[in-house]
Amino acid sequence: MRLVIFSFLFVILISGCKKEDEREVLPIEGKWNLLSFSVGMHQEIYNKGEIVWEFNKYDELIVTINTTLPSDSELPVKQNGTYPYVASKEVISIGGTQYAVSREAGILKLDHNAAADGTLLVFELAE
Repeated sequence: MRLVIFSFLFVILISGCKKEDEREVLPIEGKWNLLSFSVGMHQEIYNKGEIVWEFNKYDELIVTINTTLPSDSELPVKQNGTYPYVASKEVISIGGTQYAVSREAGILKLDHNAAADGTLLVFELAE
């Protein structure tokens, strides 16, 4: 009887643990080349590899900037480094600013009320 109870408890314990490879992969994870950034009428265009944002599974955003930014740039992240983020499938928060997340055909858009002159970042999945 003890063996049956022990076996039952062991199965419950094992099935309740979520394996690392079973965690939900968010649509933003991976490396992304920034293509454009806009605030209202101001827009900045970038070439692939000039600004790369990598969202990893540890809720870290790794930013690599391989270009000189315009002096009047309003990019939310202007320096190389690692920054924390909080994300769900539809929303991401970076530095206290929330963005609506949309992804389609290798294009990622982070929208902070762009329709009302807010911020829009457009990325392409890096290869």
